[in-house]
Amino acid sequence: MDIQAEEIKKEQAAAGAEQALMPEIIPEVLPEQMPSAVPAPEQPAAVAPVQPINEVVSAPEAVAPGEKSEDRKEIERILSQDLEHLYAELPETRREEFKQEGEKTAIEIEKLLSAPKPDVHKIQELIRKWLVMIPNVNKIFLTQDLKIKLDGLLDFKREKEGQL
Repeated sequence: MDIQAEEIKKEQAAAGAEQALMPEIIPEVLPEQMPSAVPAPEQPAAVAPVQPINEVVSAPEAVAPGEKSEDRKEIERILSQDLEHLYAELPETRREEFKQEGEKTAIEIEKLLSAPKPDVHKIQELIRKWLVMIPNVNKIFLTQDLKIKLDGLLDFKREKEGQL
């Protein structure tokens, strides 16, 4: 009986292999045989109106162009610290240019500091670009003042995050 069972298994395996090699025959459906009425698509459910999100996202406050935020005032105070005597020595035309560039720098730094992880390298480059505007600036002074201002700005950010 074991021999017969083995022969049956071999025959079934051979038949299965032949069927695997043969393509499956699918009956062709003629157009006349297709159902004449196509069911209508279901109507989509009514879409509920969108509700406004009441969650407040922490981002820099929008301030009118003429006004300065408290953060920007503090950033400008940190940047201008210990530069009063150099600013007073600048010619009148350079003073205005230096002041405007300092305000632009403060705006950019405010944006960078509002990020969860501010790009310190970009902040450093902004300050360096602004300080280089001072004529005859000593490289050692520039590096030292840059480091002091950068540390002050990062301390300001840490204190601000501690208040939240």
